[in-house]
Amino acid sequence: TDAEKIRVSFADGSAARAVLVKGDAATGLAVIQVPVESVKKTTLANITAAQLGNSYSLVQGKAVIAIGSPTGYADSVVYGNITSVSNKVSVTDMEYNLLTTDILGSGEGSGVLLDTSGSIIGLIAMDYGPEDTQTMVKALSVSQLKPLIENLSNGKNIIYMGIRGQEVSQDTAESTKIPRGIYVDQVEGDSPAMEAGIQTGDVITAFNKEDVRTMQRFYTELQKCHKEQKVKITIMRRG
Repeated sequence: TDAEKIRVSFADGSAARAVLVKGDAATGLAVIQVPVESVKKTTLANITAAQLGNSYSLVQGKAVIAIGSPTGYADSVVYGNITSVSNKVSVTDMEYNLLTTDILGSGEGSGVLLDTSGSIIGLIAMDYGPEDTQTMVKALSVSQLKPLIENLSNGKNIIYMGIRGQEVSQDTAESTKIPRGIYVDQVEGDSPAMEAGIQTGDVITAFNKEDVRTMQRFYTELQKCHKEQKVKITIMRRG
């Protein structure tokens, strides 16, 4: 999002200037826009919009295709299988499922993960995951990213609170005697959360009187707010 100029190259070799619509610092995801009038008619005739698929139904062994530059080279295409759908990635104010594959990629790789029907099921994110999987192509679940993509496409402000957390499961709640909610792993410096006094180890149980038991629900409630709005956070703190 710090680029002074953005230029998009199309499959037929033509190129056009683009402008940034909105970016998200937490994921590094940005939506850019190319004015239709700046694209040749022959190029427009050959462009097909990619469909966003359903990544919630993915299972181990599912065949997938990585396109873009997953190997570090532009316009590369690699085929493989899903090896894990259970890993999670914590980012500011949200948590995403990480799709891991057996496709050998590059630490500098990028692009998208497709199912065999050509629908996008993940956005390649090589920076995440354990160190022993750094060369394997990984992607953030597109189904969880859809609300963010929609907000960015509409130029909506991404509301920020400044925590990283994880769900307190039913089993954990029963064994530790703490309530279901969001366990705060980290509070970012100079964030609204820090200014409000939220601390690492707190368990957030409600956001504006709405129960929150997952980071997905927390993020959904957070994005209903507007800039500078005051909200009520209910927490449990040890002692």
